[in-house]
Amino acid sequence: MDFEYTYNKIFNLLENEDASINLLKPKAGIFFAPELYLVFQIGRLLKTHELKVFGEEVCWLREYSLNNGGPTDLLFKNKDGELYVFECKVASKLSLYFNDINKLKKLCSYRKNPIKQKFFIAIVDVFSNQGLNDGRLTGLKDEHIHQLIPKFKMFHTEYSAYPSKDNSCLLGMWKVS
Repeated sequence: MDFEYTYNKIFNLLENEDASINLLKPKAGIFFAPELYLVFQIGRLLKTHELKVFGEEVCWLREYSLNNGGPTDLLFKNKDGELYVFECKVASKLSLYFNDINKLKKLCSYRKNPIKQKFFIAIVDVFSNQGLNDGRLTGLKDEHIHQLIPKFKMFHTEYSAYPSKDNSCLLGMWKVS
């Protein structure tokens, strides 16, 4: 899997969605979009670029239950039955990050289909001056998850929850063991 390519593709998708949303509803930004919509867009992107992202053709399943604590956001299955599993959070709390990460950590196989790789994606609402020092990111440092690229990127956005602040969207992506 080409992690940097995948990360950059998702980042570009989010940045483009942010611009599109602002055309339709000025001063709304990426966080105006529902989580399921953004997860669907990410799934479509990964499937569209499956050979570069996964190195093979995959079958895309979304909101699929693996009987491990609720439906899994994105699931891709290769021809050998091996699974790529993704959990995503948008503008959420650290405790909910832990829930999804722990759900992924417990997952080893599903109905004799081995889990090939597990990922956690966070689309984080940060104050622009805080960025990588946001408590949700620093709170994940000891979770035994692996940051996929050396430095996460962010872009400026509008956010109705904090209209008087300088807001950014930061994309975090980790591989979960």
